[in-house]
Amino acid sequence: MAIFKSNTSMYTQVINDETSSTICNAFVRNKKNIEAAKLLGAEIAKNALSHSIKSLVFDRRGYKYHGVIKAFVDSVRENGITI
Repeated sequence: MAIFKSNTSMYTQVINDETSSTICNAFVRNKKNIEAAKLLGAEIAKNALSHSIKSLVFDRRGYKYHGVIKAFVDSVRENGITI
């Protein structure tokens, strides 16, 4: 699972590294705060579970693990995905 933050939005996707394909994705536009990160985490967890994915490796792409990134990962964990 990888995440990307722009000045206004956040995007995440679950990637199969063996086939280099995206399995599922989610995004939040025009918001980049902790509440939006929690919603994004819940959405990607729901999408991953619908594809029978229960465990993921998180690529934070160089972002520090605090604030919105931490809220995002905590939300994914709270919604049933092991990271």
